[in-house]
Amino acid sequence: MKRFLIRFWVFLLIVTLLRVDQPMHVVQAAGFVVNSLADDTVDNDLCTLREAILTSNNIPPNDDCGPGSADDDVITFSVSGTIVLNTPMVNITSGQGALTIDGGRNIVISGNNLAIFTVAVGADLTLSNLTVTDGNATLGGAINNLGGTVNIINSTFSNNDASNLGGAIYNTGGIVTITSSTFTNNSSATLGGVIYNTGGTVTITNSTFSNNNAALLGGTIYNVSGTINLYNTIVANSGSSGDCVNLGTIGAAYNNLIEDSTNACGLINGVNGNIIGSDPDLGPLTGAPAYFPLNTGSPAIDNGSNAYCAATDQRGVLRPQDGDGNSSVVCDIGAYEVDIATRTVVNITRAGADPTNAATATFTVTFSEPVTGLDSADFSLTTTGSISGASVGSVSGSGASYTVTVTTGSGDGTLRLDIPTAATITDLAGNTVGGLPFTGGESYTIDKTTPTVVNITRAGADPTNATTATFTVTFSEPVTGLDSADFSLTTTGSISGASVGSVSGSGASYTVTVATGSGDGSLRLDLNPSGTGITDSAGNAISGGFTGGESYTIDKTTPTVVNITRAGADPTNATTATFTVTFSEPVTGLDSADFSLTTTGSISGASVGSVSGSGASYTVTVTTGSGDGSLRLDLNPSGTGITDSAGNAISGGFTGGESYTIDKTTPTVVSITRAEADPTNAATATFTVTFSEPVTGLDSTDFSLTTTGSISGASVSSVSGSGAAYTVTVTTGSGDGSLRLDIPTAATITDLAGNAVGGLPFTGGESYTVDRSLLTVTINQAPAQTDPAISSPIRFIVIFNKPINPTTFTASDITLGGSAPGTLTVTITEIAPNNGTTFEVVVSGMSGNGTVIASIPVNVVQDLAGNGNTASTSTDNEVTYQPEIRIYLPVIMR
Repeated sequence: MKRFLIRFWVFLLIVTLLRVDQPMHVVQAAGFVVNSLADDTVDNDLCTLREAILTSNNIPPNDDCGPGSADDDVITFSVSGTIVLNTPMVNITSGQGALTIDGGRNIVISGNNLAIFTVAVGADLTLSNLTVTDGNATLGGAINNLGGTVNIINSTFSNNDASNLGGAIYNTGGIVTITSSTFTNNSSATLGGVIYNTGGTVTITNSTFSNNNAALLGGTIYNVSGTINLYNTIVANSGSSGDCVNLGTIGAAYNNLIEDSTNACGLINGVNGNIIGSDPDLGPLTGAPAYFPLNTGSPAIDNGSNAYCAATDQRGVLRPQDGDGNSSVVCDIGAYEVDIATRTVVNITRAGADPTNAATATFTVTFSEPVTGLDSADFSLTTTGSISGASVGSVSGSGASYTVTVTTGSGDGTLRLDIPTAATITDLAGNTVGGLPFTGGESYTIDKTTPTVVNITRAGADPTNATTATFTVTFSEPVTGLDSADFSLTTTGSISGASVGSVSGSGASYTVTVATGSGDGSLRLDLNPSGTGITDSAGNAISGGFTGGESYTIDKTTPTVVNITRAGADPTNATTATFTVTFSEPVTGLDSADFSLTTTGSISGASVGSVSGSGASYTVTVTTGSGDGSLRLDLNPSGTGITDSAGNAISGGFTGGESYTIDKTTPTVVSITRAEADPTNAATATFTVTFSEPVTGLDSTDFSLTTTGSISGASVSSVSGSGAAYTVTVTTGSGDGSLRLDIPTAATITDLAGNAVGGLPFTGGESYTVDRSLLTVTINQAPAQTDPAISSPIRFIVIFNKPINPTTFTASDITLGGSAPGTLTVTITEIAPNNGTTFEVVVSGMSGNGTVIASIPVNVVQDLAGNGNTASTSTDNEVTYQPEIRIYLPVIMR
């Protein structure tokens, strides 16, 4: 064995040195300081534990805890108290370095009946100096290790629960190391009240497991496969499910104390220092994180292995100590190391009845070992209430137990015997009693007050249709002398034949059973005002009666469904949807088998999932399956087992509820078209954007512009509309060119069910031609026009530099000049190339010789964008009109 141990420790040393000599893997640990006991991710400059873990996972929800980290991290706390989870804690993920959470012995993490830690495959989590309590999960109420590495040091796990396996820890394929820690009051509904191990390795050193339980087997440990290593560890008080059940491998087990000799994971009493079948004799749970001290005489004292001994116990006391006073320093078994260098007060307990109205009272004072030198000056009294004149009287006894008699004085309150710091008590060897002042003893209640009824409350379900009902009668203090004749009944409605039956109970709480008779209504239990003979334990008789108690409602009415409504957004593309089922009154007994689904369209694979809620309102979660259509939740017409709180079964089903529209089809952009004239010179332009179905979430950032030419400064300004059609207004900026509205890939547009628009980017829409340039125009003689012209009409050609709006070019836009007489008229005709740029102007109506001059003044004609024209220019816009030819013949005179 010694040779094995030497080789083992040498191996560990070599591995440690090899790990240290890896410079390429050196990382700088990040530190996060939690300064809030809240459980949220609100961006408020307060770092919560949830935010710190998210930041350690390198996905910080905000900057409350600082930047994210991919290295080893340590979370500490600048506050103390209890963190109560609102939702299950975020997972501890892999690939972000190891995470250590050090509570400094001042932090309690309460799961609030939710799952606490889930450790992913490859993740590394260390929990130190913490109390982890009230976790609840299907697997591992406090820790569900899915294949990572978990270290637990100097911590306490209590009141954690698993509805299936591993009340505190479920380990599958991972590594769990527990050192100097305490596990108590953890439970599992099946196997492994504390630990359920499958395929992993669990190593436990100097830890204490007590008062844990599993409904089936393995009240503390259930190892279905994998390896368990146990060193200097106590496993006890696991109930009928047994301390430790092993179906896998016990790798190493030295100097452990397991109380259950039948279920000890195969360990044998006396082999490898193991103690099997003995009570560890644990003291009451104390401290923070809480631990079980070892009572004097515990077989765990000085029976551990120094070779496997932890450096300190759970409190931080150095190990090993001489716990049994034999001058041999040997490690204790469990999380607690006995240190007898300082003698202590074990307890101060009442030696008489409590409460009391006696003039004197006695206390028993017990020390950890025999002491001497006691007198009344070594004690003091702490009182509450109206007590005055109390004093320490006499001290008697010897060894480790003494009796102290005190006078109780006058008045009511509590009376406690304390040992102050100045007490001069020593053991027989002269060691001074430590741990003073001692103020943790029991108190007497000095009671001279007449007892009263505090309340009379229902002890059963309300409403009820039972033939009998029970009330709890609570007094201000413990009383005796009650019987059925002390009570009477007050009823309303149609109730008749009700009567008081039996009375049971003791102390300050009694149960009174009454027959409810027949009919419906309310039923109240009253205490008679006199003649009861009820007294408290100090002999004080009760005064007066009581008529202010709770009533039962006797209910025989069948409950019904009021409605079934959607509890989420509609339509939806989610994989699950929830319905709210409202009943006419509170009911119980609901489960998923009570409901069915009615679908339309292409939906398949939809099913009813979970049912939650209470009272008259329940939430039913369904899976929506695949395909599109409608989905309605119905209550089955029979076989549901649903009853109201009085036991009345529901009658009939319900098929009139609301439906979800299930939409998992991706919407697309159908078109982007111009909504105004093109081309345009306007400062703004609008587009119509059409989708394949109604969408939402549009704003100007979901669009972009594509321009050509000299356009600059164009931008998307506003978006309006709804459903499948939206209008987008853009500013056209300055310059000329084309302007197109696009939808980029980054757009965040979804349909009403949350499906993101597909087929992006969309760049196939129509464009505007933005034109702000003035028209230029020339007017000249037509190429075939003779000049001078001898006949009418006269033709001119008008050429614009770009297409015009033909409705703006009329005969009145032609200015005619020259010397030709007559009433001149103008006719305008578009000619080739017939593109809105070239026109023939025909002038007629000349009545005599002269010139005809044609021109176009400024701003009488507009292009397609509405821009006006400049004044016309010409090279030859004048034609001479000479229709008359005069021939002058010479006159011959005879």
